[in-house]
Amino acid sequence: MKLAIIVPEIQNCGPVNVVLSIIKNLNLEKVDIMLIAVRKTNYSTSIFKFCNLGVFYLDDHKSYLNGLKELTKDIDVVHSHGYFPDKLVSSLNMEIKKISTIHCMFFKDYPKEYGFIKGYLGAFLHLYYLNKGNFNYIVGCSDSVSKYYKGMISSDEIVTTIHNGVDQDRFCKISLSEKIKLKQVNGFKDKNIFIYSGRLIRRKRVPELIEFFKKYAIENSILLILGDGPELGQCQTIANDNVIFLGHVDSPEYYYQFSDFIMSNSSAEGYPMSILEAVSCGCYAFLSEIPSHQEFIDRNPQLGSFLVSLVERLDFSSEDIDRNSLSAKEMANQYFNLYMN
Repeated sequence: MKLAIIVPEIQNCGPVNVVLSIIKNLNLEKVDIMLIAVRKTNYSTSIFKFCNLGVFYLDDHKSYLNGLKELTKDIDVVHSHGYFPDKLVSSLNMEIKKISTIHCMFFKDYPKEYGFIKGYLGAFLHLYYLNKGNFNYIVGCSDSVSKYYKGMISSDEIVTTIHNGVDQDRFCKISLSEKIKLKQVNGFKDKNIFIYSGRLIRRKRVPELIEFFKKYAIENSILLILGDGPELGQCQTIANDNVIFLGHVDSPEYYYQFSDFIMSNSSAEGYPMSILEAVSCGCYAFLSEIPSHQEFIDRNPQLGSFLVSLVERLDFSSEDIDRNSLSAKEMANQYFNLYMN
């Protein structure tokens, strides 16, 4: 079977890391893989070696759509992620099998990301492309995302769920002695390390998270902020000496592995990759009360709880807890079965 996976651009972000994990963990004896990005970036990864049909950029073609048609003329299944990939794939002929994975809730996320008018217009158009594009499957990255689209997609039968998973070769626990050593090396000996990882945008409500941390975190606690964005200045203004800004980092697993807790105060998520990654590295998750976070806690009750329980749960121990439910291998197996179906 020949598979083409299409993303807006190849970069270090949640949805693209999902794609790369799928590619890495597919059965390469049964699947030939092509990776296509709408826009070219300088990002490179060793996972490109699994793409035996090549890695291509539609920027190299005069027309995005004509370029996509040329690249996929001998492809059996095309799997798109995101607004522009879904828009382009919706115009491909019906002989090719089409799958789209949705990583967010359009009418909740787009207005917060792009403003009210542009966001709602983008949400309506994205839904239009999914409905007119003759997709064989629409995959939600969580049950909460799939349920959100029931009734919006022309046929509920094509809507299904495959939970996000992480590369546990990369995002893995280290020994307690190694963790203690990393804390010492980074100047955090005997500290409780909390971490936030993601963009500093309104949807993530990071200023409110910092205020919550300042109010409720116990002594000897540090909050590391990984990421940047338009609310950086506001966050820095309200932060105290126990909040440390590290900016965007390419290897967040280094910080996850010596942290104790991952925090998210987001108002909307698909199935947050930063939480899955940090928990795979041994962190315990404190999360805001939204459907996708509730779903994570329901599926992994030993690995997370809501932010309001922070004071009660600092005695958490991450030893000997099964994290296989977070694995990218299981996610890739489910996508493989969908492709072959």
